[in-house]
Amino acid sequence: MLRQAQLLAARSALRPRARLRETVGEPVADEILREARRLRPSVIVMGTHKRGRNAARVLRNSRVPVLIVRSRS
Repeated sequence: MLRQAQLLAARSALRPRARLRETVGEPVADEILREARRLRPSVIVMGTHKRGRNAARVLRNSRVPVLIVRSRS
């Protein structure tokens, strides 16, 4: 799914950089925010499901706009 989204974005004027990370023992939001500080993206696009705690944390603490895509379930 990540690769498909990256290919779709690449057809436009966008230059997507996709990252897939796993975390153990720390909130995934912290890893996303750390990567965003390192990579300096113009926007963060992330998926969410259930209560969306990590998405909310990224949204509150990001220095760039965040687009949240909700799962279908």
